[in-house]
Amino acid sequence: MINGETYLIPISSCLKTFGYCRSTIIDFQLSEVDFIPNSLSEIMLKHKYWKINDIIDFYGKEHEKILIDYFDFMQINRYAYFGEKYETKLFPDFSPEWDFPSVISNAIIDISDFNTTDYPKLLESLDNIYCFHLQLRFFKGICDRDKITELVKLAYSKSFHTLSIFLAFDVFGDFESVSNLVRTYPKTDNVTVFSSPENRKVDLDDQVAFINFTTNAFNPESTCGYVDTKFFSMSVDHFTESQLHNTCLNRKICIDSDGFIKNCPSMKHNYGHISDTTLAEAIEKPGFKDWWFIKKDDIDVCQDCEFRHICTDCRAFIKDTENIYSQPAKCGYNPYIAKWQNQTGWISVEQWRVENPGWEEQAIEIRDMNKKFLVNNE
Repeated sequence: MINGETYLIPISSCLKTFGYCRSTIIDFQLSEVDFIPNSLSEIMLKHKYWKINDIIDFYGKEHEKILIDYFDFMQINRYAYFGEKYETKLFPDFSPEWDFPSVISNAIIDISDFNTTDYPKLLESLDNIYCFHLQLRFFKGICDRDKITELVKLAYSKSFHTLSIFLAFDVFGDFESVSNLVRTYPKTDNVTVFSSPENRKVDLDDQVAFINFTTNAFNPESTCGYVDTKFFSMSVDHFTESQLHNTCLNRKICIDSDGFIKNCPSMKHNYGHISDTTLAEAIEKPGFKDWWFIKKDDIDVCQDCEFRHICTDCRAFIKDTENIYSQPAKCGYNPYIAKWQNQTGWISVEQWRVENPGWEEQAIEIRDMNKKFLVNNE
C-alpha cells in the first residue's frame, strides 16, 4: 500500500528508454512495451529508493496530485513496488552488461550456385569459430532438393544452436514437405518459403519453430534494413547488446552468393573471398569489427527515439551514404512527433527539423539524461 513513508522501488525487469517526446518502459517478463512521459521515467530513475514524502517535497506540493497519479500507475502496472526501506535491498539493480561466448554469434550464407563454393568446408570454418546461429538463403533457381537437404543435414550435425532457412516453394512443391524438413532437423527454428502459391504461416506445435509461406519473391535488397514494430525484440540480451553495439552487425559474418566475406550481404565492401581468405582472417582485417560498435545512441534520429534499444539497425541502407551514423533509409518513424509514416499528421524528420530550429537543445538534454540514469544505472 502506498503512503508517504513507503519507498519507491522500481522493478528491475522493467527498463526505461528516454525518447524526444516520450519514454518507453519495457516489461521483459511479459514481453510488453508501454509509453510513459519522460517526467515519469526521470522520477523512476532519479528517485528510486526514495521515500514518497521526500519525492513530493523535491518537486513541491503543487505537483502532489500528479505524483500520486504516477505512483498509482506504477503500482497498478507493476512497474514499481512500494515498500519499507529494508526491502530496497531485496530488489537488485539491473545490470546493463552484455557479452557473448564466441567471436561470431551469427552468420548468413547466400547460395545461388552449389558449384561456386565448397559449402561443407565453409560450414566447418563457421563451426571452428563457434558460430551460434546460421542462416542459409537459397536464391531462386536453387531447386535441387537433395543438395539443399544434405546441406541442412550437415549444418544440423555441427555445433550451431539454431538454423534458419530461405528457399523457394518449388524446392519441395508442397507445404507438408517443408514441415517435415523442420521436424527432421529440429535446430531449424525459422523457415521462409518465398514464391509460394499462397500466404500461410505454420507453427509447429511439437517444437519451437515456425514456417512463413509468402507469395512474394525473394529480394534481399528490398527486405534488408526495413524498420517495423513487428521486428522489435523484447529480449534483455538485445536491449543490453544495444547499449554498446550494433544489434544487426555485431558478431556477424556473411558470405554473399559470389563467395565474398562481408559484414552484411547487402554491403558493398568485402574482406576477401572465401577461396583465399579464412573467416578467422577476415574478422581480424582492419575495419571488419568497426561496424560492431556503431550503436543506436550514436546514430542520427535513432538516438532520439524511444524504441532504439528494442529496434534493429541497418548500415547497408542509410539516408546519407557519406555518413556512417546516418538514419536507416527504410525507417518511417518520426520520434519527434511519435508517429509512423502511415499515421495521420506524420511529417518527415527533415521537414520537422526545419520547422523546429531549436529542437537540438532539448534533444541533447534528453540524451544526457538517458546516459546518466539508464546506462550507468545510477
